[in-house]
Amino acid sequence: MKSIIVINRARCNNCNEIIKSLSVHDLKWCKCHQLAVDGGNCYIRRVVENENNYIDLNEIINIENEYKVDRVNLGQLDFKEKCCICNSIDVHLYKGDGKYIEGYDILGYICHACKCLYIFNDIKFK
Repeated sequence: MKSIIVINRARCNNCNEIIKSLSVHDLKWCKCHQLAVDGGNCYIRRVVENENNYIDLNEIINIENEYKVDRVNLGQLDFKEKCCICNSIDVHLYKGDGKYIEGYDILGYICHACKCLYIFNDIKFK
């Protein structure tokens, strides 16, 4: 099974701030400097003084190894209920929770027929 990091974020239990890393080497500290998040969607790294002082709020997609992963812009794909590549209806949309995402809250979709997972690069996070 392969894991893909969609959102790399955590909440500091000391100041309750939610911080997220958007790209590789994007180290972000909370306002009380008790927690840092790093790695974007490439790896998950936490810098903490106390391991019990934060809650992970990552969003990770687990897929089988045979799926091809592609990163695209949302505007490149025209999809409704069908895959835009093979026209299969065997698709699954990955949606956000609406609290941390601006605008369109679909993060990506997977087509089980052509074995492709599309993750959108142009989703804006708050």
